[in-house]
Amino acid sequence: MKIDTKIARSIDRNVSELWELASDLSSAKRKALLRPAARKLVAKIQANAPTETGNLAESFKILPLKKTSNLLVGPERLKKLGKRKYAKGNAYVGGWYAGFQEFGTQKMRGKHFVEETLNEVGDEIAADIKKATERLIRRRIKKLNAGG
Repeated sequence: MKIDTKIARSIDRNVSELWELASDLSSAKRKALLRPAARKLVAKIQANAPTETGNLAESFKILPLKKTSNLLVGPERLKKLGKRKYAKGNAYVGGWYAGFQEFGTQKMRGKHFVEETLNEVGDEIAADIKKATERLIRRRIKKLNAGG
């Protein structure tokens, strides 16, 4: 069977474009694609976090990771907050105790607020990521069809 040269070139170009797309998804564009879903997850975790002082809820952020194209949602490390009404003087506060609240200790039951949040919105967030990925692929196909 002989393949038409024009078709072969088109296939080669499309394969190259798909490899480029995969490369894009492993870089800053991947983070941009994931960021809206991560923001939604952070907001839901903050809403479900125990709120005695508000420190724990405030500590959940999209954490900066430089050596990966993934995003991590979790409690921020200790930081100096200055003089706040719930921190004495220049106290250092943050989400260092999130694991104790989530999983419990020998003397305290875990509240499992992160697990409950993931069970509540996990499918919604996965659907958001899927839609964003599909939009990116459609844009790339449109660009290919336009000859770009």
